Amino acid sequence: MMENLDAAQLWAEEEFAHARLRDKRRTARLVDMAAEAARHPAGRISALFSTDAQRQGAYDWLENPACEPGSVARASHQATARRCQNQPLVFVPVDKASLTLADPQVRKDLGPVGTRVTRARGLQVMSAIAVDEEGTPQGLLGQAYWSRTNEPHAVPAHRRPVQEKETRYWEQVMGQARQNLSAQAAGSKPWFQVDREGDAWPVIVGALELRQDQYLTIRASWNRRLQDCPGSQEQGQGAAYLWGCLQDHPVLGDYQLHVSAGPKRTAREAIMQLRAGPVTLDLYNKQTKTHQPARVWAVLVQESTAVPAGQKPIEWLLLTTYPVHSVQDAGLVVWAYTQRWRIEEFHKAWKSGCRVEDIQLEESERIVKWAIILAAVAMRLVRLTYLARHQPQRPARQELTEYEVEALLDLDVEGHLEPATLTVWEAVDAIARLGGYVGPSSGGPPGMLVLTRGWVRVQAVATAYRNRAGKAAGRGRISAHGSSEER
Repeated sequence: MMENLDAAQLWAEEEFAHARLRDKRRTARLVDMAAEAARHPAGRISALFSTDAQRQGAYDWLENPACEPGSVARASHQATARRCQNQPLVFVPVDKASLTLADPQVRKDLGPVGTRVTRARGLQVMSAIAVDEEGTPQGLLGQAYWSRTNEPHAVPAHRRPVQEKETRYWEQVMGQARQNLSAQAAGSKPWFQVDREGDAWPVIVGALELRQDQYLTIRASWNRRLQDCPGSQEQGQGAAYLWGCLQDHPVLGDYQLHVSAGPKRTAREAIMQLRAGPVTLDLYNKQTKTHQPARVWAVLVQESTAVPAGQKPIEWLLLTTYPVHSVQDAGLVVWAYTQRWRIEEFHKAWKSGCRVEDIQLEESERIVKWAIILAAVAMRLVRLTYLARHQPQRPARQELTEYEVEALLDLDVEGHLEPATLTVWEAVDAIARLGGYVGPSSGGPPGMLVLTRGWVRVQAVATAYRNRAGKAAGRGRISAHGSSEER
């Protein structure tokens, strides 16, 4: 009965039970594998499954060509979209990452990652996640995996069509997110949040063509030439450029931002100034040697207070298709862009908590299938973190298994947790403290690194409890069977 009420099993059912794998037994195996990964995440199959039968079943499933990666991913992404129902706006951070995987003999169908000096190998991944209007991540809406070639391109990048550049993966994954929301959460409009790496003319042009179906905000990387700059004193004084144009706009307003400490950053309270206005970008296609106007809004955010010596003031220049007619609109654009950090936390949970880079499988398709499952598990961890912030009184047992709760209570050596009233906030705080979190005095709520470190400790104990319960149940079945024969 405990297994029927297991939060990990319920989550796995919600996430993957709709996968179309042409056989219900394959889907059932997928659900069981995902539930097991949610209970104690691990990159290595041998480290996750405790019996030979479970391990062989997992290997057989991963090797089965009928269990297509696209079908597995689609089930997870559509489950995320269903969680977004009744959300008029869904923030969709999109970002690229690389997975460094073991390939000492260079026998796997992987490609180079990182720098040429490291000579590391692995996969490139583009991901899109969903964040609700409260700021709570809901899961993945799209993903694409690919390997880079070891051979240099014969044609320079600026002369290759978009279909032959990695830029196409931005559009591909954003298209997946739009399609999943349209099918599962009609009326929910995606607002894509993209960092500087996505500041490419095909991404901007594509967003403008679909402006009725989505919004897009990109952090500008290039000081692009403008065709016009309304409100700027640069008009009539030669070519206008993006940064100069926005610097010339009046300040709309300011707000206070808490800046947390970092490797090269001192914690402080910064005063941020907002400038905004419409601009027409002069986009130049080097392949066709043509110019194309792109009418967007630009929002410039700059730290106005003095910064410590040797540190740079915070500055973002955001290009957006969201109409900016007031300081409130500009503030919403900035707040929406801050949701992009959720995808950075997903990457941390995926690599540190779920150990995706420990995968030892030989073929890239099998690697991708297992990585997709672990990606969904990582988003469960990230979602748990933000539920603790936004719904702190939610019962912990709605998100954790009974074994996880039991382990957490036993690891609570100071006895602060009450089993009957344990909330999500109390559980997340306790898990993070096991990972080294010292409380709000450390600079804010717990982040993914301390949470994943604590999660590993909780899962080790929870797994022992679950195995012990399984053995006890097995002994009970043997005893009952023996009694029956004696009768």
